Amino acid sequence: MTDAVHHNQERLAQVLKDYDKSKPVVVTGVDGYLAGVLVQQLLSHGFVVHGTHIQTNESNLNYLRSLPQAKHNLKLFRANLLDEGSFDEAFRGCEVVFHTASPFLLQHGLDVERQLVQPAVEGTRNVLQTCNRTPTIRRVVLTSSVGAIFADAADCSDSPVDETTWNRTSTLIHQPYFYSKTLAEQEAWIIAGGQTQWSLVVINPAMILGPGLQYFPNSESFKTIYKCGSGHWLTWFGSPTFAMPAVDIRDVVAAHMIAGFDMAVTGRHILCSANSSLPEFCQILSRLFPNYPIPRISAPIPIFALALVAPFLRQGIDRKAVWRNCNCRTQLDATKSIQGALNIRYRPLEVSLRDMYQQMIEAGAVQPALPPEVYGLSIVLVACLAIVSPLIQYYQWFRSS
Repeated sequence: MTDAVHHNQERLAQVLKDYDKSKPVVVTGVDGYLAGVLVQQLLSHGFVVHGTHIQTNESNLNYLRSLPQAKHNLKLFRANLLDEGSFDEAFRGCEVVFHTASPFLLQHGLDVERQLVQPAVEGTRNVLQTCNRTPTIRRVVLTSSVGAIFADAADCSDSPVDETTWNRTSTLIHQPYFYSKTLAEQEAWIIAGGQTQWSLVVINPAMILGPGLQYFPNSESFKTIYKCGSGHWLTWFGSPTFAMPAVDIRDVVAAHMIAGFDMAVTGRHILCSANSSLPEFCQILSRLFPNYPIPRISAPIPIFALALVAPFLRQGIDRKAVWRNCNCRTQLDATKSIQGALNIRYRPLEVSLRDMYQQMIEAGAVQPALPPEVYGLSIVLVACLAIVSPLIQYYQWFRSS
C-alpha cells in the first residue's frame, strides 16, 4: 500500500467515524467511469446509494448490481438531465448529492450546443433545482474539470494557476468540452449563492486515469490511453507532444467523498498528480509493457504541420488547440487539495497508467505487437523508394544514351 493510499484511507475513516449514514446519498450519471468507482466506495463504507442513469437497456448496469452490498443498498433510477422533475424520486430523503453526470465528448462532428453545452448547463440547473425542492439535501459535490480553470496549456505554461482562475478563452468551436464545463460550474455557483439550504463543493480534476469498475471503451480517458497503447495510426510517427495533466480515479473518488461528508471543505479544488504529457504517458507505458504497441519517441512533426492537418484527422481537435497545447506543459497548482481542508495525497502517475493499461489488457482491448513507429518507418522507406527508384532509372537511361 502506497503512502497516498494509506493517507487517503485514514483521512476518509476520520471523516466517516461519527457520520450519520441513516440517510441515502445520490450519485448522478451512475453508469459513468468515475461514478462507478464512487458508487463502489460508497457502498463499501455502508451508504445507501441512489444512482441515476439514462440507460434504456438496464442490463448494461448489471456490473453495478453485482457489487458487494448493492443488492440491498443500491437503488437505480432513470433520469434525464434535460427533463425537469426526472430526478425528484431519486433525491427524495437524501442528504448528499454527487453530481457527476455530464457528457465528456471530444469526437469530430459534434453538435456542441445540443450534445455538450445544453446537457452540462441545463442538466446542472435541473439537478440543483431538484436539490432546492428536496428539504433533506445538505451538501452538493459537483464534478467539474480543470477545463473550467484553463482552456489550453499555453494559458498556464508561464505561471501556475489555482482555484481563483477561470477559463475565459474556450468557445463553441475551441475546446468546447471545457467551455461546457466552465458554463456548468458557473451556473452551479450562481444557484448555490441564491439559497441557504445546502452548500456546494466543486472538484476540478485533471485527466482522470486508472482502472474503472470495468473497461469503458467509450470513456475519453480510456480512448486516450487506447490511442497511446494500441498501435493507433496517430502514433505511427511517435507520440503527439500534447500536454496532459493527470490524476488517479481512486484519488478523485476519495476527494469526492471527503468533500461530501466533511463540512469544513469549501470552494473549488484542483486535483492533479502530475503536470504531464502524452509522451510521458507513453514512456512510462512502454517501459512497463515492452511487448505492446506503445510509441517509444515523441513525434518529430513540426507544430505547424500538425496544426495544418489537424481538422482533417477528424479527432475533434482544432488548429488553435494544437498550437496552444503542443510542446508546452501545464502548471496546475494543486496545493489547496493537499494542504487545505480536503487534505488528500496522490498516487504516482506510473501507478495510474499501469493499473489502467493492465485492465485494458485483461479486457482484450490491446494486444502484444511491434512498436507503432515500425509502421511509420515502413511508410517513410516506401515513400523514399517511390521517389528514388524513378531517379535511378532516369540516371541509368541518361548514362546509356
